[in-house]
Amino acid sequence: MEVKNLLPVILIVILTIILTAMSVLILDKMGVAAKTNTYKFNEVVAFSGINPSGTTANDDVTSITSIYNTTGIAVPAINYTNNYTAAGVIRLNGNWTSGNYNVTYYYDADSASTTSFWNGRDATTTVNTQWMSILILIVISSTIISMLLGSFAQSGRR
Repeated sequence: MEVKNLLPVILIVILTIILTAMSVLILDKMGVAAKTNTYKFNEVVAFSGINPSGTTANDDVTSITSIYNTTGIAVPAINYTNNYTAAGVIRLNGNWTSGNYNVTYYYDADSASTTSFWNGRDATTTVNTQWMSILILIVISSTIISMLLGSFAQSGRR
């Protein structure tokens, strides 16, 4: 192999890196898209603090439909509508006390497809982080060795 033949080898290495990185992104996005919007009715959530906050058992909360305290009094939607996170943390505004509340909400649940896509993503990430440097080292080493062998072969013909 000669120096002029290095460009295709370098391009192949770069394209391999780009394709594996793209596959990680694609598998991640497909895993998110495969989630199922699920309804959870009257989950008991413990709220505590001055402006009581609590965390649902599920993350990726998309909306809260109702919150009731244990005596059946509804918390007005204005007190929680904009005070929850996708991680399932809910904060109550207003004059509400700590304690258990029944929360009904929607969340994006992982499906079997989500798990499959994310397993593929994790496996591809392992290739990028652990094996790519070894593959690049092998390509570079073999290129240098073939260049050296080629130069020795040419010097022997003179």
